[in-house]
Parts: sequence; C-alpha cells; structure tokens
Amino acid sequence: MKSKFWASSLCIAMLTTSLLAGVYISLKDLIEHRQTYDGKIVTVRGEINNLQEKTTRRGNKFFTFKLVEKADVVSVFAFGEAEVANGQYVEVNGKFHAVNFVDREYYNQIDATEGEIRPLIEHVGW
Repeated sequence: MKSKFWASSLCIAMLTTSLLAGVYISLKDLIEHRQTYDGKIVTVRGEINNLQEKTTRRGNKFFTFKLVEKADVVSVFAFGEAEVANGQYVEVNGKFHAVNFVDREYYNQIDATEGEIRPLIEHVGW
C-alpha cells in the first residue's frame, strides 16, 4: 500500500515539475499567474519587437527584446549575439522573473541565457 502511495506521489511531483519547467504556456497565462511561474523555467512563443543589442561596461555582449503574443508582452534577455530579428516568430525557453533587479527593476522578464531562443518557421495563430 505504501509503495502505491509513493509511486502516485512521485508521478504527481514529476508531472507538476514538467508542467512548470518548460512546457509551452501562453504569455497571457504567464502574466496572469506570474507568482506561480516566478523563478521557474518556462517556454513561450511570440513575435520579436524592439530588439536591442548592447555591450556591458566589461565588454560582454547581450540583447533584449519584447516578446508579443496578441496583447500580452514580456521582456527577454540573453547574453551573446542575437541570431533573431524584429518581426520574427520565436519560441523562448528560459527562467522567468516576475521582478528582476539588475541596474533597475524589470517586470515579467525571461532570462534565456541558459535556455534557448528558437525561430519558428511560421506563425500558427496562437
């Protein structure tokens, strides 16, 4: 009886972890439930707007952009050089921060440095 309980508990824990660690979610859901996803790995899709490439004072390249899905918007940050462009549809995988303080406060930001930004072949009408 104990083994069934532990097996069930393990399955539920694994399912919950996988749901919060990279399964595609809408930007609307991410923003509405920002505290649930804060600090978790998320995967979202949208169109790139306002892509900006910059360099830190120490010479490290990074880029930021707004990811837009209908009326919902989050910020995306990553170190390195951008291999994407404004107007492109992408899937972003990274760590979500409801509030991220670096040099100032950033709200609803995904750090994709350890994740992935993958261009999508076409927009599929999310």
